[in-house]
Amino acid sequence: MEAEVRQLHVMMVPWLSKSQIRAFLEMAKKLRAQVPDLTVPPPGFRSARKHLDIFQKEEGQVNMAEPWSMCFKASWAIGFNLCVELDGKYLEYLERTTGWPVPPMGIQMPDLMPPPADDLCLAWLDMQKPCSVVVVSFGSECILTQQELTVLALGLEESELPFLFDLLHQMAVALPHGFVERTQRRGLPVTEWAPQLHILAHPSAGALLNNCGWISVSGGLRFEVSFVTLALLYEQSLNAKLIAQELELGVEVRRNEEDDSFSCKVVRTLMEEEEGRQIRSRVQEIIRDLTRNDSQVYRASIHNFVSLIKQKASCK
Repeated sequence: MEAEVRQLHVMMVPWLSKSQIRAFLEMAKKLRAQVPDLTVPPPGFRSARKHLDIFQKEEGQVNMAEPWSMCFKASWAIGFNLCVELDGKYLEYLERTTGWPVPPMGIQMPDLMPPPADDLCLAWLDMQKPCSVVVVSFGSECILTQQELTVLALGLEESELPFLFDLLHQMAVALPHGFVERTQRRGLPVTEWAPQLHILAHPSAGALLNNCGWISVSGGLRFEVSFVTLALLYEQSLNAKLIAQELELGVEVRRNEEDDSFSCKVVRTLMEEEEGRQIRSRVQEIIRDLTRNDSQVYRASIHNFVSLIKQKASCK
């Protein structure tokens, strides 16, 4: 019985974050022959080395990533909540390189519940022009440094564009002196909970400036906003380059390789120049592919995954 369970063991990875990274170190061992040094990030990618302390453990304790690593070693396949339309060549590469089946689960776009009543953010968006607002949000895990927040705020001010800045999880750092007063006619800093999906779904939302976590990416795609990517942690550099360079669904805020500084001038490029118009057209195109025929892409991915499991079970 134990052997049968092992044969049908499939590791499911909903997204790459924290503990999941340890499991992929096992995959890295198989890739070392093709990549000179996997511990050194290539140019343009932020190093995740300083975040690897989550894998440290005290004597006698179980490392939080060890169960993932054990599952990975025991599996015959690894499934992602990704889709061929966005990640086809990467899924194919992993399958070819590791020798495991890598079935995509598809991306299930988030549902939109009824909007909250008398919400300040939505009321403010009602007064803005269509597709004119830059929504800025970094979620609950990514805390900006004082320098990062200052550069970002001054960049938004210099862009002269309308913006909604979600600051709920950034209260440990301060906005530049006078920023709120200077931008009050076109900016809305928000320090309380904000209905992000309803904000992204609003006709005034034109772009999402964030750290490119995959959950936020799926939300942005769901409501056809383009992206300004500013990677901060974990796998976000990979997501940022996928979105901006490979899929051409946004622009990347690039960092100086020497001092990690950055500029937000690309925000205006996305919102007002021809490159931005092409990107918005590309976003509309890709969302049509992902949502055609009532989520056909997602359902087809699940069907293919179930067929793979049945095929494996019949061969035991």
